[in-house]
Amino acid sequence: MINDENCEHITYVHHLRQINPHTWPKNINDTTQIARIEKPIVFIKSTHCPSTINGSGSIEEKRGTFDSTGVALALVETDIATYTDGGNTNELNSDVLFSQSNQSMELRQQLLNDSPYLSDTVMKSSISKENVLPNAMIRDVLVANPQSAKSEQLLSTLDERTVPMPDYMMGQIMQGVNNLGAKEMLSAKLNKWKQANYRAFNDITRIYQTDTTIVNAMDSLEVFLQNTGTLYANYSLAMQYIDKFDFAAASNILSNIQVYDYEEQIRLAYNDYLDVMELLHNAGKTIYEMDSTQVADLLIIVNNKYPLISAYARNTLISAGKLDYSEPLQLPVILKAIYIEYPNSPAGDIIQQSYLKIYPVPARDYCIAEYRILDVFGSGMISVTDISGKLLKQYLITQAIDQQTINLENFNTGTYLFLLVINNKVIDSKKVTIIKE
Repeated sequence: MINDENCEHITYVHHLRQINPHTWPKNINDTTQIARIEKPIVFIKSTHCPSTINGSGSIEEKRGTFDSTGVALALVETDIATYTDGGNTNELNSDVLFSQSNQSMELRQQLLNDSPYLSDTVMKSSISKENVLPNAMIRDVLVANPQSAKSEQLLSTLDERTVPMPDYMMGQIMQGVNNLGAKEMLSAKLNKWKQANYRAFNDITRIYQTDTTIVNAMDSLEVFLQNTGTLYANYSLAMQYIDKFDFAAASNILSNIQVYDYEEQIRLAYNDYLDVMELLHNAGKTIYEMDSTQVADLLIIVNNKYPLISAYARNTLISAGKLDYSEPLQLPVILKAIYIEYPNSPAGDIIQQSYLKIYPVPARDYCIAEYRILDVFGSGMISVTDISGKLLKQYLITQAIDQQTINLENFNTGTYLFLLVINNKVIDSKKVTIIKE
């Protein structure tokens, strides 16, 4: 689109959903799967595509924006702290970790009462308490917190349970991928105000650094950074002192930053700030004479790719002539849509035509045979044979979707075949190793 006052309207197109709501068309060139929005949309440059190349607004206006977005940000942070885990993550997490098997219903209700605002910390602990919260209870909790379906860490923890979550329950949990929970909406609002506040912060620092009409601009910038008190303001202030080779002041600022309550990535980035300050302090004003160890340490920080500090370390090496660097060329993604299949979903099972699952593998005292035979249901059974094909056990199937616990007490260590037989025809099989040691 040409950035012009009289720009033409844009016609947007999007792919139609298939019968399976979790997937997009595999063939994105199939025009039968595309819906076109024909209604013209009139765009006005001043409101829809304003230019911000040269910035706009005075320092007073930017300070006003910074203050107002800071107030909005603080209000959302208060809401999140109040609602998340009932206002006390540590206490609720302790209740989960120290719960006993006779407290299952009580703990389930407590978790549901604090839903849909449970933290990943509490949900991960809950998933791990398999002796207290069986699959059905965990399913209820995760469904009530749709953000759980978007967390790879939680799904990975769920896969580690001794008794795996049944696929039909997993499918219910994965519906959260398509739902936006109340906690996620608060988080989205939080990110909105964080970005707005950070943009205003950057605008203010840029004006102080570039506007030659401001008297004592750098002194004013230092006062602004000192009064702001946020993490990124402290980092910026420390870098101001480092640029002036005042390492004592920079060290004092960094050492007074408290990052204990922050997530791991922020704590690791903080350590990189300390390392860069120490390296530059040791190099003094002669960064061109950095030894190989100092260069290697800075390269590690560059490769960590943490915001700001990794770029600062990289630019230090470039300035010292220790690093050849070319800005990477970002190419657009060729495909705008891909086929998606959620793990452990009922749709995934049907697509793969997997009718039988056996877990845990390897098995020891028991295993669970889970079968799904909706489209081929008839009279059937699960047959267990040794590797040579000798029939050892048979279990009658009475439902189209079910799980059956198989006692392996009389089985020796070895490899066995589990056959799903419907109407005297084997439609699926699984090889299972049994370990008795």
